[in-house]
Amino acid sequence: MKTSSILVAGLVGSASAFSAEQVDRRNLLKSLSSAGAAAALAVGGNLINTEPANAAYSQTYLTEPTDEFKANEEKAMAFKREQLQQKKALTDVLTRLTTVSNSEEELVNDLKELRYLVIKGGGMPAGLKKDDLVKQVRR
Repeated sequence: MKTSSILVAGLVGSASAFSAEQVDRRNLLKSLSSAGAAAALAVGGNLINTEPANAAYSQTYLTEPTDEFKANEEKAMAFKREQLQQKKALTDVLTRLTTVSNSEEELVNDLKELRYLVIKGGGMPAGLKKDDLVKQVRR
């Protein structure tokens, strides 16, 4: 409300400064633009803000990783190592199941061992999918 009343007052004041003889488009536009700029300065302070919005926050880069980051990296590496071990064990049993095992007893034992490895690991290890496992067994 306040902004619009200031702007209207500036426009009316600038338009009434001209007599009917002096009114032409060029002079009218100059006075209107100066009145609009004056109103915007009165409301906002600056028309153009030269500082970015995040100027209060300076960018600081760490020279060394924090202890939390190192701990998380260690956890991630331990998880990756564990997943690789599970994957190796599962692929070894799967290879034995598909190539070496010929008797029914060997096949049953290999399938039980596969099931045990999946249960022990809490699911399939990273990088192996159930569909890929089923395709390989069906060959």
